[in-house]
Amino acid sequence: MRGGVRIGCVVLWSVSLLWGGCIGKVKRACETAEDCRGSAPAVHCLNLPNAAYKTCEVAECVAGDIERCSSSPQTADTSPCRWGERFCGRDGVWSVCKGEVTPTAEICDRIDNDCDGKIDNVGNNACTCLALGAQRPCYAGPLLVGQSEPVGSCRAGIQLCEVAEDGVFRWGNCLGQVLPSPEKCDGLDTDCDGKIDNPKDKSCDCKAGEERPCYSGDLRFAGVGICQQGKQRCKENNEWSDVCEGEVLPLPSEKCNGLDDDCDGVVDEDCGCDTVVCEQRCLTAWGPKHCGSCGNLCANEEVCLPIDSACQGAFCPSECRCAVGRTLCGVRCADLSLDPSNCGRCGVVCGAEQSCQEGKCVLSCSEGKSSCDGRCVDLKSDPQHCGDCTTKCAENQICDQGACRCRDGYVSCGGACRDLQKDPDHCGACDKVCSKLEVCGAGQCVCREGLTRCGEACVNLRDDTRHCGRCGAACHSNQSCEKGKCECPLLQPRDCGGKCVTFLTDPNNCGRCGNKCSGLFKVCVVGICSLL
Repeated sequence: MRGGVRIGCVVLWSVSLLWGGCIGKVKRACETAEDCRGSAPAVHCLNLPNAAYKTCEVAECVAGDIERCSSSPQTADTSPCRWGERFCGRDGVWSVCKGEVTPTAEICDRIDNDCDGKIDNVGNNACTCLALGAQRPCYAGPLLVGQSEPVGSCRAGIQLCEVAEDGVFRWGNCLGQVLPSPEKCDGLDTDCDGKIDNPKDKSCDCKAGEERPCYSGDLRFAGVGICQQGKQRCKENNEWSDVCEGEVLPLPSEKCNGLDDDCDGVVDEDCGCDTVVCEQRCLTAWGPKHCGSCGNLCANEEVCLPIDSACQGAFCPSECRCAVGRTLCGVRCADLSLDPSNCGRCGVVCGAEQSCQEGKCVLSCSEGKSSCDGRCVDLKSDPQHCGDCTTKCAENQICDQGACRCRDGYVSCGGACRDLQKDPDHCGACDKVCSKLEVCGAGQCVCREGLTRCGEACVNLRDDTRHCGRCGAACHSNQSCEKGKCECPLLQPRDCGGKCVTFLTDPNNCGRCGNKCSGLFKVCVVGICSLL
């Protein structure tokens, strides 16, 4: 193939010589970027749209193209790693690879972090365990030089021994650990670097001489045992001091002095024995940090208790379990008689207005509410239960301080709440009734649309013979009102002096108004006075 391309180049070059002046316009053909060396800046081998072969181009890509990408393509098809995508911009340059997941260091979490097809292959079987439910401390964050435990607000968690998908006992996720987070101006060492409130953006600046409480350790211990918060002072350069003056942090072990030196809420729990030694300290076998064996830390709400309840002393085997009266529900020790999330048995959750009493979910109304029909209601404002559980407010009433009253804009008329502005039976005042031809508007009886008030009556000026076209304009007895005008009937179409007549036969208006047919035996025939 490469030979064919070279022949094509020769042909193009020959043709360009013949045409003259076109040598600089012929692009160099290529198969790979290696073929474009020496043709800078056109060093990218691209197949442009509608092109018969690849040519050396200045741009990296064709604008609008999308392709998958990965900074670690050899593992991109292995879960949890995956390919990303990159896009060619208008400038012909590839964007950064977005959405890719690349390998990370393998840790004991039952996930193939380094995407090599093997789970938890840390080495020396470090992720396997022997006893289901066994525990060990864990921490995935960085430690300061010379420190074996996290400092500041960070703290270690525990891992439980679980059964993995392959049936092997493996350590699970690290539960309860607190990892470093961006430093905040809160008097704590949240990024766990041993310094309080030291963000890089200097956002924690202060006024010289200002003081505030601080604690450089785990805030859970502050105020427990001998541990207490200190004070942090603002220096002359308007930055908080790195020293938390007067703070007391937990000691690594009890001193057997009647004080809670390690601030775990228990006094001298590690003293008095002479046989169990952990971390070069004398411990009772059922202490909360070394329950039954060194390093076995009781998690969550569990306590360390002797397996034999009658046994006393350091020689007794012990285990982490819930205290008497509590049951393990998931990872919590719950009092099934009182816990609204585990009422009577694990997983039974009481409703929003219920509490758990003696293992049963019962209605427990908050202050100011009463129980009515199995619900918590406010007797001062509930219109269905106003003042007591049986009183229901009527239509257009509200419950105000435990009594039903008409809502704003309504007045009581005969025991019912009426809108005097709109009610045709109580218009403007109780029992003031509008007629059938009236409506109530703004507290006044007004004629319905299309009607006009004439005196005390509402009439239609278009067809009312007493008020035809306007009030008081009455039609004659034999006239009708049509569209506001008095009209004679069809057989007497002519109006002569307010009387409807027919010119064809009326002897007093024969042919025209006032033309009488006088004389003996004269009659009006077809509008002409004629002899009978």
